[in-house]
Amino acid sequence: MGHDDNRPAHFTAGRLFAGGLVLAAGLSAAAWLHVTGTAIHNMPTREGLIAALWRHVGYGVVLAPLVAGYLAWRFFELRRAPRSARTFLTKAVFAAAAGALLFLTLSGPIIVWTYGAPLRVFDWFVVANPIGARPVLYEALEAAHVAVARATPWLLAADLLFFIAMLRGERRIARQAK
Repeated sequence: MGHDDNRPAHFTAGRLFAGGLVLAAGLSAAAWLHVTGTAIHNMPTREGLIAALWRHVGYGVVLAPLVAGYLAWRFFELRRAPRSARTFLTKAVFAAAAGALLFLTLSGPIIVWTYGAPLRVFDWFVVANPIGARPVLYEALEAAHVAVARATPWLLAADLLFFIAMLRGERRIARQAK
């Protein structure tokens, strides 16, 4: 059902459609977080900077499940892929992109807490600070967060290109097998 005889089960229309939605949602969420994060450093006033920071934090909490869904989907899609040099390289690039996204997702709240503030998600709710202010850790994490955030769009672009190339290679192999 939904399976084209010219393609292996891995390429059913429903699976590709659902995967495409997860891919679009996850990459869109990551892109929006990058835009809101970049906006923080472009604010001319302190008030603008603080507002941009809290918008980024709020979006980070709200969009984290989409990013996590994207990472889970990519992980399970790669597990299904046949072994090849291309797949190995695709997995290596994905590991770098996933590591960057996981670091950003986990370090974001910790940065807020080590600054000494509770985690405010828009005006919806607040997560109390469980660790208190840690100025040295705050400075180190913030610098690492910014550096990883600058590299992440490039890692995600490479991940997407390698993933598409891997899928095209699998489809070609499946057609040749017939």
